[in-house]
Amino acid sequence: MNDRLPVASQALVSERAKKLVAGGGARVLVLRARPRWTGPEELTVGTTRVLVRGVVSQLAALSALAERGPDDYLVLLSDRTEQELGDAVMLRAHKQRVEPVDEWSTVPGLYDAQRLDPALLRAGAWVPAALLEHQPPDGWPRAASGVVTADHALGNLLGAVLRLPLPVDLDLVGLLIALHSPESRAAWQGATESLRDALRVWAADRLGAAAGMALAAAARGPISVVAIGLALDVLWPSTTWDVVDPEQGPARGRIESRIDGKPISPVAARALADASRTQLLRLDLDHDTTVSSVLAQAEALLADLGWAAGAERSTVLPAGLRARLRALAALLAGSDVAAIRAALPRIEGALADVVAHDRAAPDEVGVDAARMAVRLARWVSVHADRALPTELGAALRDYLSDGAWADRAAAIVWNGSTDDVVSAAYRTLLATVRHLRDRDDHNAARLLAPATELDSAPVGAVLIENVLNTVVWPTAASTRPLVILLDGMSAPVAVELAEALSSEAWIERVPDDGKRVAVLAALPTLTRYSRTAFFTGELRDGKQDTEKAVMKARFRAPLFHKDDLRAAAGEVLPSAVRAAIDDPSLRLVSVVLNTIDDALDKHDPGGTRWDLDDIPPLRALLNAAAVAGRTVVLTSDHGHVVERGSEARPVAAAEARHRPVSSGAPGPDEVLVRGRRVVSGEEVLPWREDLRYASLRSGYHGGASLAEITVPFLVFGRLGQADSAVWRDAPPQAPAWWNETQRAAAPGLRRSRRTDTVAGAQVDLAVMATERRTVLAPDGPQGVLAFDLPEQPVRTERGGQNSPPAVVAALVAQLTSSEVYADQRARAGRRALSHEQVAAALTALTEQGGRAHRDTLAAVLDISVGSFGGVFAAIGRLLNVDGYPVISLDADGVTVRLDDVLLREQFELASVRG
Repeated sequence: MNDRLPVASQALVSERAKKLVAGGGARVLVLRARPRWTGPEELTVGTTRVLVRGVVSQLAALSALAERGPDDYLVLLSDRTEQELGDAVMLRAHKQRVEPVDEWSTVPGLYDAQRLDPALLRAGAWVPAALLEHQPPDGWPRAASGVVTADHALGNLLGAVLRLPLPVDLDLVGLLIALHSPESRAAWQGATESLRDALRVWAADRLGAAAGMALAAAARGPISVVAIGLALDVLWPSTTWDVVDPEQGPARGRIESRIDGKPISPVAARALADASRTQLLRLDLDHDTTVSSVLAQAEALLADLGWAAGAERSTVLPAGLRARLRALAALLAGSDVAAIRAALPRIEGALADVVAHDRAAPDEVGVDAARMAVRLARWVSVHADRALPTELGAALRDYLSDGAWADRAAAIVWNGSTDDVVSAAYRTLLATVRHLRDRDDHNAARLLAPATELDSAPVGAVLIENVLNTVVWPTAASTRPLVILLDGMSAPVAVELAEALSSEAWIERVPDDGKRVAVLAALPTLTRYSRTAFFTGELRDGKQDTEKAVMKARFRAPLFHKDDLRAAAGEVLPSAVRAAIDDPSLRLVSVVLNTIDDALDKHDPGGTRWDLDDIPPLRALLNAAAVAGRTVVLTSDHGHVVERGSEARPVAAAEARHRPVSSGAPGPDEVLVRGRRVVSGEEVLPWREDLRYASLRSGYHGGASLAEITVPFLVFGRLGQADSAVWRDAPPQAPAWWNETQRAAAPGLRRSRRTDTVAGAQVDLAVMATERRTVLAPDGPQGVLAFDLPEQPVRTERGGQNSPPAVVAALVAQLTSSEVYADQRARAGRRALSHEQVAAALTALTEQGGRAHRDTLAAVLDISVGSFGGVFAAIGRLLNVDGYPVISLDADGVTVRLDDVLLREQFELASVRG
């Protein structure tokens, strides 16, 4: 036997047999190959039987011919020459000759092509056999150009081995997607080692070294390739390839055994890391159930490599987010106002680190709580030194515009973390907040008692018994309001619902002063007193029947309570309710929804995120009002306080938050109220939120805290609805601290190393390369991601610090008196804004260090968010000389930026220093 002849593979013989049968001519094929056949003695092509025999002589060939039936085909594998086989065999053979075994010659036909790309030939002698062996049942995808390229052949071969639908055009991310599939991964591990090695070499050459690493890692073991990539992301971070931790270098060496056992190129490591991050994002967006497993594997792998703390540096892994939250918590744990105020710039930076983490989804509970905790830190910083209101009306308005927002944030922070370290810091912060809020409540109670006894109406607020008669009814002819009284809705809940309404094309309306109406509840703040007062206009004890009768008599207006809202099968709203809302002759329709008040007995109303769908049938009522062209009024009868570890002080004949005077004189945390507006005549009410006289519940009302006595009153309309001269589109109602960050005292680079002690070790949360530095963009409403800039001279701007008022005033004065500004105003013509508006916008931006939230500017300009776009464009026409962006809007769509240096250059202003 001639050992120099090739061995005919089963795949090649099968392919040649198919062509022989398809040719329809000779039924015998003789191939020059080693006369050794380990495959089946019979092949089936369609319904045709093909015999395969290895023959070492003419006699053996004739014997094989004798076996063949009249309809059979025969393939002979022989090392004999045509003369040695003789005419008896060769006259029956295809082309009457012994054909060489050239596997390459079969390849073009596999793709319906005419020739091969030389690059495919250079790939190696293994290619034809692999293509033949792994040919799909439906064949390889056709080579449209007539030339079989290496990319087409080997890319689809890799796809076939991974059991992907063909054709494929893989890139690195696509390869990771495939390797993430258990089926593809198992198929790859089941391929022969020689084929895996050959394809890995091709993939590394064609798709990059990272692709070869991915295929090598996939063949090694059960760890997800994406998890390995996420570990590489920490080992070779994008900020620097230098070793920054004693355990990092050894860990880099140990991970080699999880890939291909060879030294790892940092460039390839970064490529695989970036692709893995992209793949993880895709899995996240698809809500793939394997995401948590991949993340856990990556953290476990880093631990196995001896560098568990490395996971805390990751901007993808949960450990990295946890480390950032703990770093923020450490700064929030200041025990007093001074400590919080001193740490506030670093707190803002720590929040920026948190939101920069890839897994810091805005709606994730821990991230939302972190945002709210920083908002509370801002509130503490600005609120501690504020003078207390000296009039009751001012106290109510101050609570609506400021304190209620702090209460809303505190409710979210209360259950904001499952991490003991973070939770402890939040408790300390909440204690500081509670101290300041107690101060506000105590002050309001001191104002409430004499005002009630003297029966003096609070300036700037409305008594609840007067709301319908003096606020709603005078404009009812044009606005035709649907009044929805949400029993027990507090001002913090109203803040949340107002945001939900504003996001759904409802436009908030307010009186001419631009602020929401403050309403004072009846005392004690109970439903049977305050709700009755709202609907009847009288201070009395009443029930639903009383309220309905009086509403009908006063305003010829229907009032629907809980039982009236039970719809028939298939309906969202009862027909009677829909008919009333649709009736144009009814100037006023009212509905009472009890969901919030009912929650006080059942679950935590403070921790609940109230949305339009959480209060059935609120959304249906809103939709009906919109269709009918009615304005919507959302209000309440009283607020509530939430159970947060209250002190129980049982008193006979007392209810949860009020007690009779006969039970004892008021203590330091209580107030005695008496007068016409105390329905029971006189009563002792706690002003402290955490005091109760009855059994434990989820929430309470009846007391004298601002959260209970302040009744929110919201008015919403739709674009194009009939309006009145009394109401106008509301400017943003959020206080400045809700959106605006506290900036550092001086501009410049963010420090190159932010450390914190986590689990007993120093953790660097912002490692940077010596040739690169991370600059923190002063953040918008809640932090902007850090971004990398190449080393270059720092442009001096006032964008990193708040400018003194005198400097701001001088800058604005210079601008408005400059010739360039006068030219710009002349070009703008009648569309130009007033000097006062421009000055107000520039002052707000400059005082905020060159960046301000859109809502902050809208509030300063006293315009609605809906009007802001037009006003901002008008400011741009004045300030953006020749198109240079002196003022611009960030990519987030809400942060307005002022380039102080460019402003001075374009308007030829002198430098002003404080």
